[in-house]
Amino acid sequence: MFKRHKIYKNFKLFTICSAIFSWFLLTYLLFFVNPKELTKFFYAPFFILLFLVIFLTLKIFIKKYTIPAFSAFGINLFLILRLLNFKQWFIPIIILGLILSLIYFFTLSEENDKLTESNLNNQSEEKN
Repeated sequence: MFKRHKIYKNFKLFTICSAIFSWFLLTYLLFFVNPKELTKFFYAPFFILLFLVIFLTLKIFIKKYTIPAFSAFGINLFLILRLLNFKQWFIPIIILGLILSLIYFFTLSEENDKLTESNLNNQSEEKN
């Protein structure tokens, strides 16, 4: 038990350090890189760094991976669609619904896997 807690604590420290580093990279990209240079790559460095910043920042506070990953994906998807001039009012509502349903689905499937595993362990103990 103690080793597992220590490993998670070290992993959280690594997550915090990488989040701070990605914030520095994003601010450098925003303030010191010419936007015309980013258009060659269709703003890919910006969106990749933004995904990392959002994901790692949320991962510091939330233990599961699904919520930070899908939240970062939803924000990036919204910004990419705005860049491509999809400016209808219902697009953010559709993206929010999609992200919430994906988070709910994957969180529910993780809980069902844990329940199935515990039921199988209980059944094997009853047979012995």
